[in-house]
Amino acid sequence: MLDTLPEPARSYRLPHHDFFEMLFAAEVARRDRRSEQRRAKAAHPDPQIQLQAWDDTAVTFGPRMDSIAGRQINRGSLLA
Repeated sequence: MLDTLPEPARSYRLPHHDFFEMLFAAEVARRDRRSEQRRAKAAHPDPQIQLQAWDDTAVTFGPRMDSIAGRQINRGSLLA
């Protein structure tokens, strides 16, 4: 695990609390990456679907929904 830490941590020239903070941060980052990989693998995402390809004009709502959403946006309640 030490080989994955940045050079200052491997050189042991840090105070103990800084060393452990860096060690724990590296472990949290490693676990986050591993968790994201597991979730992505379990989700079986379609490689053809990408956020950059989203077409805003493809989804439309009726006038009633548009007016409700417009009022909520104007009041700021949609964001809360």
